[in-house]
Amino acid sequence: LKCLVYKGDGEDDTNGTKYIYTWTKYNKAGTKVEDWTPTPVKTNTNKEITITSNDVDSKATFSCAITKSAN
Repeated sequence: LKCLVYKGDGEDDTNGTKYIYTWTKYNKAGTKVEDWTPTPVKTNTNKEITITSNDVDSKATFSCAITKSAN
């Protein structure tokens, strides 16, 4: 999955360093999965994550919240 942020006519953060991307997984019941970390990414603050079959138990929803980086 990849989170794209647009400003005006183009993408605002092409290299993924301007914002903090916080990914959240919800299970098939719609409950937030607290101990989930995207694979193979070690943290969930990257612009792009890989989802594998291990991340989904019949159904899952993924969301990405974007916050301004302190840099």
